[in-house]
Amino acid sequence: MFRYLFIAAALIVLAGCASVQPPKAQVPWQTQQAQLAKIKSWQINGQIALITPKERHSASLYWQHQRSSDNLLLNGPFGKQLLSATITPQRTVVVVNDKTYQGPDSNQLISQLTGWHLPLNRLPFWLVGLADGAPYQLNTHQRIGSIKSLDGWQITYKNYQQVGQYVLPQQLEAKHGTARIKIIIDQWHVDPPHE
Repeated sequence: MFRYLFIAAALIVLAGCASVQPPKAQVPWQTQQAQLAKIKSWQINGQIALITPKERHSASLYWQHQRSSDNLLLNGPFGKQLLSATITPQRTVVVVNDKTYQGPDSNQLISQLTGWHLPLNRLPFWLVGLADGAPYQLNTHQRIGSIKSLDGWQITYKNYQQVGQYVLPQQLEAKHGTARIKIIIDQWHVDPPHE
């Protein structure tokens, strides 16, 4: 049931998503930052690769972010579900190998179940191109080019795309020690901001 709800949601999102388009004219960073901070709800479809010296995993990625929850779905080859997660401030529910697990800390729970170290509490900020209070550097187009988080993650933005009125990341890479996460976003859907 859970998987079918995610598939149905993904199909609905695909129908209304923006396809990849190059960014329009350069806008000052302070203006972009204010626009991005208003985004509270979005969905993405793309690919993710998790790379360590000992192993490499790749999957299709669907992520739905809302003000108080995140829904994450990773599918492997032939659409096989690798992981689904529903994350709220109170708890995280993860499904791996058709078994359901719960815990208060999403990062810790997914790490225990899969061995993957995903900074899930920060990724929603990084995916839209915000530093979440961490030191950052701008690129020549007045967009965030890199972030260095206080807990050791280094994020590099490879490419951006125009999505309606926003310029949002298309490709980024996060490194922590010998672990790397590569994300390519094929489609964005941004819900209108509610003031």
